[in-house]
Amino acid sequence: MKYWLLFFSLLSSAEYRVFQLEVSHPDRPEEKKVILSNLDPEQYVGYYNLLPGETIVYTDTWMCRGRTNGKEFCPNPKLVPPPEEITPPSDSPAPVDNP
Repeated sequence: MKYWLLFFSLLSSAEYRVFQLEVSHPDRPEEKKVILSNLDPEQYVGYYNLLPGETIVYTDTWMCRGRTNGKEFCPNPKLVPPPEEITPPSDSPAPVDNP
């Protein structure tokens, strides 16, 4: 029985969600703060105090694979440029089909 548990624990993978939060105040719109956190807006205000009148909303969210272990959050995949297509050099011979 314990071998099955070990087997399934090795197959499991960790992941976590990152929230991009924006904290703003209606009297000071130029002082918006952008925060990356594992906490959604409701959880965030439970751990950190906002100033009176400040509001918090999340503007983006994405999943990261792996464990946090104090590491930086993974980058937003929507902002990571796609890999460039590899094109052969122009001086290479054209491929030949063999019948």
